Amino acid sequence: MIKIYYDKTQQGVSLTHLLYPNFKIQHRAGKSLFSDGIFKQFTEPVVAITGRPEDADFILLPHNYGQIKDNQELFSHYVDLAKLQHKRLIIFAYGDIDYDIDIPEAIIFKNALYRFKKKRNEIKLPLFVEDLGARWGIDYQAKAHTKPSVGFCGWAEYASLRQRARAMLYHQFINVQKSLTHTPELETLKQGIYFRKKILHRLEQSTLIESKFIRRSAFFLHKNTITVAADAGRQEFVANIKQSNFSLAVRGDMNDSARLYEIMSLGRIPVLLDTETVLPFEGTLDYSKCLVRIPYPEIMDSPEIISKFYREQTSNSLIAMQKEARRVFEKQLRVDAYFISIFASPEQLLAELKEVV
Repeated sequence: MIKIYYDKTQQGVSLTHLLYPNFKIQHRAGKSLFSDGIFKQFTEPVVAITGRPEDADFILLPHNYGQIKDNQELFSHYVDLAKLQHKRLIIFAYGDIDYDIDIPEAIIFKNALYRFKKKRNEIKLPLFVEDLGARWGIDYQAKAHTKPSVGFCGWAEYASLRQRARAMLYHQFINVQKSLTHTPELETLKQGIYFRKKILHRLEQSTLIESKFIRRSAFFLHKNTITVAADAGRQEFVANIKQSNFSLAVRGDMNDSARLYEIMSLGRIPVLLDTETVLPFEGTLDYSKCLVRIPYPEIMDSPEIISKFYREQTSNSLIAMQKEARRVFEKQLRVDAYFISIFASPEQLLAELKEVV
């Protein structure tokens, strides 16, 4: 078991998720909806805490970086300690932190990563979601129709003209930056709702696809923004996935999609709109066996891509993909499986760092 060391914490700030089992911490949902069940299976420690830094394999920043980034004294303490001990500092940057954390010697786990901007010392951290398959059941779906059904249930409309106008201004700014820097990949910095509206509209125009789309005008998983009854909305979301051959996974505010992992947890095949998306364990996992990936420049060809893929499949091959999606989620992407896999040993952690370079 990997040995980690930390000594100072910031009062009133929760410990990083990695340490939850060590202290039997129960996750507090706060204003986030449906997050109580995320850590249900994460009960056994995957790291050992040592009281002596010289005995540790790594130094750990014990809080999410976003919560303590303004506490320069605490942050500098850990950077200096790692240098003094000649050990790597582990930092978890949960959430929409897509800016650089300029500490080349650290190992930085991030949700929000882009292939074209990714640093050598960054590791992809999945968005942790509830195991919907364990809660709602798993029933694999055979091929039964001549054209595929594609589901989506989520935020895909602007709530107001003001929100729409602000988004358009931001997207114009991105367009200017693309032109000035000759960096077409900057297109992927546009908001998720831009890509969602674009692919939903294109798929609805096509006769090749049976679209099953439920658009919402606000983020569903927060008490301040939810616009429907929570339990009924959750059931509608799950049913939309289970009743479709494929379900769209398109980035949100950060360059990742919680929906991607939720679809896989239910044993269904995601259609990932690839906005320079980095996926966990890409060095060793063959995602082509469990999802359909559409590069963002090919968004207008999405009906043809999905239709062609579906026509080439048999019932057996589709079910095999669904089973692989479920297996990958349960064995490598669910919070307990992810931490067990990547923190199996110091060598495993460092090997993953090399894989993603």
